[in-house]
Amino acid sequence: MRRYRLFTYLLTTLLMLTFSACGGCSKEEAPKKAVVKEEKVSLDGSLVELIPDNSFAFLYWQGGHPAYKKLLNSPWSSGGEFAELMKKNTPQVKQFVSMIKALGLDPEDQEIWTRLFSEAVFFAAPGIPVAEAPAEQADDSLASPGASPGASPVASPGAAEPAGSPDNVVPALGVVFKSEGVEFGKAIGSLEDQLKAEGREFEKITHKGASGLRVSTGEVAGPRDFYFLCEGPRAVISSQLEAAQRVFDGGETKLPEIVVSEKFDKATKGMPGNAIRFVTGYADLKILTELSKDMAVVDSQGLAGLQSEDFAFRSVAIGLAMDETPETSVRLLLNPNSPGAEFFTVSGETLAAAAAKAKPASRGLNAVPKKPLSFVSLNGQLLKNVKKLLASKVPPEKAAELQKLAFLDSIQQLSISTRIAQGGVSFFPVPDVLLLMETEAVDSVAEQIEILAKEMSAASPSTAGMQWTEKQLEGGQTLKSLVSPMGFGLFLVKSKGLLIAASTEAQATAALAVTEKNGFASSLTTRSRNLVSEADRVSTFYIDFSEVASLLKKVKGLMAMYAPQNKNEVDALLSAESLENYRKMGALVGSLDKNEEVLSIDTFYQKPAEKVS
Repeated sequence: MRRYRLFTYLLTTLLMLTFSACGGCSKEEAPKKAVVKEEKVSLDGSLVELIPDNSFAFLYWQGGHPAYKKLLNSPWSSGGEFAELMKKNTPQVKQFVSMIKALGLDPEDQEIWTRLFSEAVFFAAPGIPVAEAPAEQADDSLASPGASPGASPVASPGAAEPAGSPDNVVPALGVVFKSEGVEFGKAIGSLEDQLKAEGREFEKITHKGASGLRVSTGEVAGPRDFYFLCEGPRAVISSQLEAAQRVFDGGETKLPEIVVSEKFDKATKGMPGNAIRFVTGYADLKILTELSKDMAVVDSQGLAGLQSEDFAFRSVAIGLAMDETPETSVRLLLNPNSPGAEFFTVSGETLAAAAAKAKPASRGLNAVPKKPLSFVSLNGQLLKNVKKLLASKVPPEKAAELQKLAFLDSIQQLSISTRIAQGGVSFFPVPDVLLLMETEAVDSVAEQIEILAKEMSAASPSTAGMQWTEKQLEGGQTLKSLVSPMGFGLFLVKSKGLLIAASTEAQATAALAVTEKNGFASSLTTRSRNLVSEADRVSTFYIDFSEVASLLKKVKGLMAMYAPQNKNEVDALLSAESLENYRKMGALVGSLDKNEEVLSIDTFYQKPAEKVS
């Protein structure tokens, strides 16, 4: 939101200026062995203990974590993008680059960032209601000397304001961070000069040995000020003075209430272990929903009448990790009382429980040709729930149309695969699409799809009059096709317990020719194969970035032929180096699971050309 631009400005400006204190960066070796999974997420002793106790959301990042340093030296690092950013010809970047180069530092050295921002936690907490705030503040937090010309004294959070104001309650936003051997205080003078040059209103403040600035946002709605305090290698920027002061109060600290809650334990169970996880995030959506009722921005969107029970999720958690390859975990704690919870439940059972009773879904996977661009599987029960959801939204007069999707009730598993079209099949670089429907009612499903496809083609003048044709294949199967004059169409062929639908004949026949040793499944590692083939997954997905690079190379060639005027832009975007970086990433493998009250999304990378075990 625009009202919080100054928060971002202060943080980024401070980081740039603080490089003047950063020198002699040393590298550390990555750990030889890491623990992959741990039962409980531990944040004891971290900066998370310094955020407000009533925080409803936080994102904790460990730039100095060995796992993050390992990521920086891997093919999945974003260091290339940072290096490109440093080449941008903007005043801010120029100032930043000249400053650190003058110190003999390399702006492209990623290790500088890990030392400068070795640990940080962003947080959001309910603000202090104006009508309830204390009338006075201890004046040891303010120091008028050094105020910029025309600056007003630091406003007390309890300053007079109508209790019914839209800003009666404004969330406290902030970030607490520290570095390895960097003194943030040395950047205050430079920060003051920068603020003066830009005409921003600010004033010096102190608190128990920490010093910093109060900077006015100039906003009518939202936070009036942001407070920056620092001492040694530790600093804080917050829209609430009390939250900033708390970082330097000293004494015993403890984790906020949301971290020690039962909901947090449920939402983070099964996350990547502490030894490999460098980012941990969590938000209590119920608290956020209740808080939103007091915010004018929500009223303007017409959402003030919503209740927390209306939302399908109670909280969300995220974890980023680096083991042999990067891993990501997202957990959504379901609200069993919300209308949306029904989407993930069937007859009182979870999708995973229902799927576990079904026949293992492997026929579709074993029919996918080698080297797909992408692969997605959808549990049959999920398809039924989607159909049920559509039925609840369709007007009575349109109910008959929905009956055309009745075949979805017979599908146990739907697998969708794409691959780069073979030469001569398609002039355009459009991937072939393959749908694999596992069902015990192959004939019935095929018949319903044929009728639906014929009706859809008749509705368009360009495809009206198209007719189904048949072709006998060498294996004795019958290939049915409905093809447009442009060569696009639908190809259907039946196999035992499997209906194959493809956008090209080559893709359909390739699926029939797949064996246990030459298909997609044979190229997967044990971990990847187990994930995409297990029956209790709601959904799985796979993207091969080597194939993505090959597709982009074809696009580049086509652009060079038909849009030569854009050659420079295309070459910069799809350079040989960029395409090679894609190939080095290997394949992204992920799953969507439902376990009790938690919906889980997990991803990891399979190394390129990794030996199959």
